[in-house]
Amino acid sequence: MGLIGKGGNGLILHSALAIEPENGQSLGLLWQKLWDQEPKWLKQFWVSRLNVRYCQSN
Repeated sequence: MGLIGKGGNGLILHSALAIEPENGQSLGLLWQKLWDQEPKWLKQFWVSRLNVRYCQSN
């Protein structure tokens, strides 16, 4: 899984719940997506690359 805590990785779970619009009753779990986070250094790398490209295009 990877490191967790200060600067670590971990898992992300995104869930979608189906709700009845008329009475607000829960119908059940509609969808889930589970993924692991990018390491911080990789995220910083991509952000810096995108910033350079954005600055060069303007």
